[in-house]
Amino acid sequence: MGKKESRIKKRYIALIIVLCLLVAGTVFVLQQLKKPSNRLLLATLHFAQETIPNHNYFLYDVDIMELCTDYFNGETVVSGRLGLSEMKKVRSSTYVDVQGVRSFSQKAMSVKSDVSLLWFEMGQLNTYIDDDTVYFEMPLLGDEGYAFPTDLDMFTKAPDFTSDISQEWFSEHATDIVNFMGKVTIDDVGKTLVDEDGTISDKYVITIPQGCGDFIWELLGVESPEYDVVVSEYVTRDNHVRRIEFDLEHAMPGANMALDGLDMGTMYFYYELPENESMSMTMVRNPVGNQIDFNTEYNANNGSKLTTEGYMTWENTEVGFDFKIKDMYVKKDDDKLAKVYFVGSVDKSDRLADVLEGKQEIFEDYEVLDWRALRDDVDGTTAAIMSKINIKTFLEN
Repeated sequence: MGKKESRIKKRYIALIIVLCLLVAGTVFVLQQLKKPSNRLLLATLHFAQETIPNHNYFLYDVDIMELCTDYFNGETVVSGRLGLSEMKKVRSSTYVDVQGVRSFSQKAMSVKSDVSLLWFEMGQLNTYIDDDTVYFEMPLLGDEGYAFPTDLDMFTKAPDFTSDISQEWFSEHATDIVNFMGKVTIDDVGKTLVDEDGTISDKYVITIPQGCGDFIWELLGVESPEYDVVVSEYVTRDNHVRRIEFDLEHAMPGANMALDGLDMGTMYFYYELPENESMSMTMVRNPVGNQIDFNTEYNANNGSKLTTEGYMTWENTEVGFDFKIKDMYVKKDDDKLAKVYFVGSVDKSDRLADVLEGKQEIFEDYEVLDWRALRDDVDGTTAAIMSKINIKTFLEN
């Protein structure tokens, strides 16, 4: 064999070796990309850098971080008019002028409502919320009031991002992320979701052990949970998040929530109540613009079902946003109870004065309302309350 042929043979062998290495490397990379931990990491990167900052996702033209910081975790003022029409046994429309304030720092909310029937002013209904209890006052009832325990924390802190989720943030926490991925449990449960266009998403159940991922809770601005956190994600074959399911059992026993769609435009909430009852809510962002279609359903253990269905629109203002609730119908089974509308605004505010107006001690003497007793005897409860109204005071007013 000549020198020239020998060189050609060596080059040919080298080329084969290079190709084999490339193939082996490609197979290795593809195998690594198929690993659940790597797929979820890629999906998280895309979700954090593309989905969250994009105003076309979640709610059109709404900054999610600002919504949490300035509204859910801030001080807000609500005003507007609530209207009720097409009510059974009431031939006239009723409307309520509403002025309300909510303070997350005080864990309190109050709403003053002026109730009118036609041109008659029926008086004021005052509503206060303190932690997990709602209190009602009607001046026409004199000094009496009602307390309605909910057993829910109505001032849970929403995620409050402490920094932008940028490439720089990921670089600074690269070691934390690697350690975190090594501690969480990722289960491929073998369940898939197939979209109408044929896109397939694989479901993974992620368990974050208690005391793990402090850098994540710091980013969200919340305290580290004292329990294991369970989250399920559906990930497309392109490693994009298709659906996120949250297990809320520790914070709200019997509850779970899901964000659905590549644009996260749908939210589902389900709450398994005690004594074989349940409630659910679905909110869908309408692609026509700033509009949310919603419906709720409450299934009672007496066989009845209460539902609401309608939609909400909003427009941003300099200090907050204006919003409208339109064509919302309230039904019991198939029987329409009322049509509801609301036109008003929500404005950001500086620190508010005492929202509860120093009435905490008075609340202790209010009559406690039982939801099931009220539900099972609406007419009787209404008659009992109405019998306490001072007609003379009403006429004088």
